[in-house]
This record gives sequence, C-alpha cells and structure tokens, in this order.
Amino acid sequence: MARASACHNYSPKSADNTPMGPEAPIQGLIMAESQLIRREPRRMRGDPTGLHPVVISAPTCPDVLQAGDARGARPLDAAANFAAMATFTTPETPEPVPLERAESARSRRRGLLGRDGIEGALLLSPANSVHTVGMRFAIDVAYLDRKSRVLAVRTMRPGRVGLPRPRARRVLEAEAGAMERWGVRRGVRVTVHEV
Repeated sequence: MARASACHNYSPKSADNTPMGPEAPIQGLIMAESQLIRREPRRMRGDPTGLHPVVISAPTCPDVLQAGDARGARPLDAAANFAAMATFTTPETPEPVPLERAESARSRRRGLLGRDGIEGALLLSPANSVHTVGMRFAIDVAYLDRKSRVLAVRTMRPGRVGLPRPRARRVLEAEAGAMERWGVRRGVRVTVHEV
C-alpha cells in the first residue's frame, strides 16, 4: 500500500518507507512528482511578440448615441428597459422638465452610466441611495419621500457613493446645477406628469 510522504516533493513511499517509482500515481488530493504540470519560465509568460491588435467593426446602431449626435438624444430606448418619457414640475418651475423613469432593476442599475449628459432628469423608483462610480459628469441628486417631497438635495462628483436615506423612496438625478435652476430644494413637492 502506498502512502504520501510529508516531504517537499510529495513522492510516493511504500509501507516500509522506501521510495517508489515516479510512475505510480497517488490517489486522492496529493499529486505524484510525475503528475506535476510544468510551467513555462517566468520570462516567457506574457511575451507580447506575435500578438496583433484586432479591430472589431460593427454596424452602427441607431439607438446608441454616436459621435456628432445631438446632445439631447437618448442613448437608450424602450427595448433597453427604460420607461417612457414623462415630465415633472415644482411650484417654482416655469415649464415642465423632461423626465426619464427608471423603474426596472436593470434600468436603475444602468442609470446615467455611459452618458455624457442628460437633457432633463432621471427618476429612479424605488431607490434610496445612488453612486457616481464610473460616471462622466457631476450630478445633482434629490431624495424624495413617498409623497414626492424632497428630503435633501446633494451634488455628487464622479466616483462617489451616497449614503442611503432611510425615508427616501425615489431619487431624482440631473446634471449638476439643474436642481437649483428648477427650484428643487428641501421641502418642495415634485409632481410627475405622464406624457
């Protein structure tokens, strides 16, 4: 009967402690010396010679924002699980503000990631916190309670994680400075109108 020794090379030993040939495999979790996988030398690993850059060309998709498109064009559509457009107003808003609604888990995860800006605002529902990790621009964040009253408004630079607001049920996101222009501040009620 063969057993594995406790030496560094894990070579098999017989019952009388004499070494066995390297061709005898050990059953179980320990590998025999002949079963070791030889690795290439460190200097050879990751050698970039012989690698060629690959250019992937795909047809342009009309639903994706391309270079040169109008800034207000939406990069996502209903097929990407973004809800229909709506508008919102406050008592101090002179005209309705365009609003995108993100109500599915996928659209809330996506949020404003991958965009260079937004014309109006994005309403995440349900949500009580947001982050700006991977975003390209600073945003204003308004936390709304269940009656759509603003609990707090914060400006977040890219790469930040916001603290959860326990009473918040929805979050309104827009470009930095937009909330002040629209009169969205603590205590104001936001009214959403379906288009």
